Amino acid sequence: MVGLDVSVETLANEAAELIRAFFPNETVDINKQKQNEEYSFCISCVFCDNKWTSTLNYSKESIVREKTVEAMHDNEDIILYKRRVKGALKETVYYALKEYTGRSLPYGMLTGVRPLTLANRFLANNSSDITEKLLQTEYDVSKEKARLLTETAIVQQSCTPEADSASLYIHIPFCNSRCNYCSFPSELVDKVEPILDKYMDALEKEVRFITDNAREKFESLYVGGGTPSSLSHEHFERLLSICNDAASRIYFGSGQTRFYR
Repeated sequence: MVGLDVSVETLANEAAELIRAFFPNETVDINKQKQNEEYSFCISCVFCDNKWTSTLNYSKESIVREKTVEAMHDNEDIILYKRRVKGALKETVYYALKEYTGRSLPYGMLTGVRPLTLANRFLANNSSDITEKLLQTEYDVSKEKARLLTETAIVQQSCTPEADSASLYIHIPFCNSRCNYCSFPSELVDKVEPILDKYMDALEKEVRFITDNAREKFESLYVGGGTPSSLSHEHFERLLSICNDAASRIYFGSGQTRFYR
């Protein structure tokens, strides 16, 4: 078990994801709630005076990494500022773990499900070669993965949807088991079985409301989670019925109904 303290509680999972990436079989005890447990090591992350200080303690040794975050710019969006604060935290935790383990991760300090967002952001103002180098130098992404991200982002840009289009997403936040690296809001399907009928009722009402009132053309219908296939046969059949009803009620800009999962 690994102990973790993060002074900005809303960012604790960002640090925890990196720990799990290095140690997939370890449990991360956020805010060290189990004080009597014997930890493999502990990490403390403190944000003070626009600077992150992350300290990894093991045995009688310590590894300290610091990163200063520039104050919020006059014309900067608060979301962009928070992104910089989060990025600085991940950088300090990543390099502390890298020194501790003596190894890197293929995708460096990138976590979550949308690494292509970063590649697209770099490509907006740089060539593909520079984008690959930026991914390697700023995020410690391996050469192979930096090239893969860049090439995939270039292909993705050719599939940009029309400006007046939208996609319909149907969320099933339930799983048969909880993966230790998962950062999605979800719950075990057995635990929520008593309320699944009510969830499907609410889902059907919301989908109908959206399809009745949306003005955009729909490019796709996407079902995600969680794990939609964790539903019982009865509930999964109802999910497909909701999807089929939605597809029959909305106009798809491409002229075809496309289902994604």
